[in-house]
Amino acid sequence: MKQVLAPLAVVLMALSASAHAEWRHYVAVGHVTEALPMAPLNASVRVEFSFDDAQSPAVSIGATDGSAYGVANYVFASRVKLSVNRHTVVAEKLYADVTNLGGSDGASISLYGAPIVLDGTTFPVGSLGFTLASPAGKRVFKGTAIPHQFNIKRLSAPNSNYGWVQTDGTGNGGLLAFKLDSIKEVRGPGCDD
Repeated sequence: MKQVLAPLAVVLMALSASAHAEWRHYVAVGHVTEALPMAPLNASVRVEFSFDDAQSPAVSIGATDGSAYGVANYVFASRVKLSVNRHTVVAEKLYADVTNLGGSDGASISLYGAPIVLDGTTFPVGSLGFTLASPAGKRVFKGTAIPHQFNIKRLSAPNSNYGWVQTDGTGNGGLLAFKLDSIKEVRGPGCDD
C-alpha cells in the first residue's frame, strides 16, 4: 500500500503547488507624450504583458508586508510586447520592481522588458517599459508582492506615469515616450476582453 501512496502523494503535492500559481495577462493602452522617431504626439500605444502571480521575487530588501520601506525585484520568462504607429517592440524577459515606502507613504511599480527587438532589429542593451507611482498618503499595494490590479487613477503621483522605448541608456537612445491611460486584465495574451 505504501508503494501506491508515495507516488500518489508526490503527484498531489505537485498539483497543489501548480494550482496556486496563476499566469495573469494584461493589456495596457496609452498615448505618446513626446514626438520621437517611432511615433507622433498622441499616437496610440498598446502594451501586452503576463506574469506568474505566485512567483517569488529574485531579490527582496526591507519589509515585504508594507509596514516599512521594502523593495522586491521579479524576473519572468515572459514576453512583453509594445505596438505603436505600425511598429512592434518585443522583449522575451519581463522584469518588475515593486517599491513600498511603508504604511500610506506611497508605492511604485516599474515593469520593463530587455533586451528588445524593434521591427526585427535587436538592441542588446535596449529596453521598453513603464513606471507608475502613488502619491504620498495613498496605500495602493499591501507590500512588495507584484499587484494583480493596476488602478491608474490611484497610481497618479505627479510625473510618475511614464513609459519608454530606448535603444540604450544614453540621452540619444530614446525612441518613444508615453503615458498609460488604462491597464486591464484579460483572459490570455493579447485578448481584448
